[in-house]
Amino acid sequence: MNDINSQMNPNELMSLAPPSIKPSGVASAANTAAAVDPTATATASSFADVTINHRDSLNGAWILDKNRGDWSMRGYLETLNVPELAIQANEKGDNELDTIHIIEFSTSQEAEEETEHKVEIIKRSRVNNDLIVGLILGKENIEHLKPDDRPKIQLATTEDLIGKTHLQIVSSLLTVNGMAHVTDIKNIIQEEQIKGKTTVMIQKLTITNPETKKTHTTTRYFNPHKSSSPSSETATTTATTK
Repeated sequence: MNDINSQMNPNELMSLAPPSIKPSGVASAANTAAAVDPTATATASSFADVTINHRDSLNGAWILDKNRGDWSMRGYLETLNVPELAIQANEKGDNELDTIHIIEFSTSQEAEEETEHKVEIIKRSRVNNDLIVGLILGKENIEHLKPDDRPKIQLATTEDLIGKTHLQIVSSLLTVNGMAHVTDIKNIIQEEQIKGKTTVMIQKLTITNPETKKTHTTTRYFNPHKSSSPSSETATTTATTK
């Protein structure tokens, strides 16, 4: 979670997530009191605004830092030949609401000799309203998107299964504008600040259009953020690999 370029779904462009199914095990958002910053703008995110400066893994909520790097998705969308008006609409939406990613690694044992390592990412933005992507690490997932059964392939891997400081998701999808290959790499770094170490998540999102040979990499920086999980009523899209 509206089309871009004559029925093009922005969710396909922004996250390449599979079609909607009912999410399971997603807790309702807790009603918590948060201090309101009097300097906040009217367009600030409605989600929890408490920041946690240090983190040892990708687990948790992360908020896009719009004061750092080239965070706009313009280059990404231009590579897909998305029309200028649609790109401007997307940028307006990104400016009006914070972008938050909530990442959770988990482990389950489906059989006596098989352990599955999973990752779930909840994406919150003007374009993606609590869009949920769930994948099993190391297991290729193939979905056929409605209404025309376009195939979408995803593979999630990590270079740090124990520490959970790295995640890579490689996706391929045939969109209405042509084929798209996307590599989404997330990792964390520790930066020294006056008040101590601050954790930053760096996202490198590389898209390739094999028909035009165009490629573009968007580098975005996210800061730790305290945010509640979405309720089942607000979650719009869930991808599973089971």
